[in-house]
Amino acid sequence: MPQSHNGFNQQSARILTVVRNRSWQENREWHRLITTFDEADLISIRSSYPGRPIAEGEFTVKTKRIGARFAHQFWYKEPMRRGQTYDLNFRLAADRDLGTPGALTEHSQAFHEPTRFASFGAVFIGDRPDTIWSHRGLTYFKRAGTHHIGKTLDFGDERGASVEFHDLYGGLYSGNARER
Repeated sequence: MPQSHNGFNQQSARILTVVRNRSWQENREWHRLITTFDEADLISIRSSYPGRPIAEGEFTVKTKRIGARFAHQFWYKEPMRRGQTYDLNFRLAADRDLGTPGALTEHSQAFHEPTRFASFGAVFIGDRPDTIWSHRGLTYFKRAGTHHIGKTLDFGDERGASVEFHDLYGGLYSGNARER
């Protein structure tokens, strides 16, 4: 695995997105991180969704709006220690005061930190797209690809689909997408 440049290696990331009638409603996220230096204060995750984060466990969260995006800073109860494992779990819920989510055609993440395992799931309530596919290792401008170059995903239980990835890094985007 490459060396981390921001102080964490991500052992796993699980992200579940809830979509109601093609509009984003919420994310539920679970991240297991290993700190690579002493005294790390926070973990920052950026989002383009107009949502309010609700931290679970021993983290608190502060959000800063930066243009049309949001930077969510998750603070642990004490400075984090090198070599220790931390579980960051949170829910990002739609908040009309921050904006209207609109139609969701992609959910991805740029993996700046070495990540051993990542999974993306989508649950559809109401209207469901005909096609959903995965994409891996794309630049900001190439994401979300097309279902012709990605892997078409099956709707496992008629309500959702998921994909798993291994060994992500380099600031490239991986995730899932659906037709517009």
